Amino acid sequence: METDPLQQLRDIHLPADPSWWPPAVGWWILALLLIVGLFWFIRQAIRYWRMRAPIRAARRLYQALQTQLQDGTISEIQFAHECNEILKRLLVHGLHQPGLAALAGDNWLTKLDEISATEHFTNGGGRILGEDRFRQDYYVDIPGLEQAMTSVLAGVKP
Repeated sequence: METDPLQQLRDIHLPADPSWWPPAVGWWILALLLIVGLFWFIRQAIRYWRMRAPIRAARRLYQALQTQLQDGTISEIQFAHECNEILKRLLVHGLHQPGLAALAGDNWLTKLDEISATEHFTNGGGRILGEDRFRQDYYVDIPGLEQAMTSVLAGVKP
C-alpha cells in the first residue's frame, strides 16, 4: 500500500508578525540624533539663563530702589547714586567689561547711550549720572532717570 505523498505535507503556516524590537538601524540613528539635539538645546538654554543672571539681578535691585524712593526711605540724589552703582556693577562685574570701570562724566554717559541706543543719558534725565550729581545745584529728573534706566536695562546684552 502506497500512501499519497501529498497527504504527508503540512498545511501552510504564515510566519510570525515582525516584532517592533529591535528597531532598524535608521531608528537607532534617529534616536541618537534626537538625544544629542535635546542635550544641546538644554545646554544652550541653561547657558543663556546663566548669562542673563546679572541683568535679572540688576533689574531686581533697580525695582527695590524704586520702591525705596517711592516709600521715601532714600532721597532723589541717593537714588541717582544707587542707579549709577547698579549700572557700574552690572556692566563691569556682571557682564565682564572692565574697561568701563574707569569711565566717568560724559564718556560714561556716551557709553550708556550706546548701550541703550538712545540719548537719555547725554541729553535726558540720565545726565545726572555724570558729573551733574556732584554739583551744589543738582536737579534729579526722576521720570527721565527712570526712563533712562529702563532703556539701558532693556538694551544691555550679555
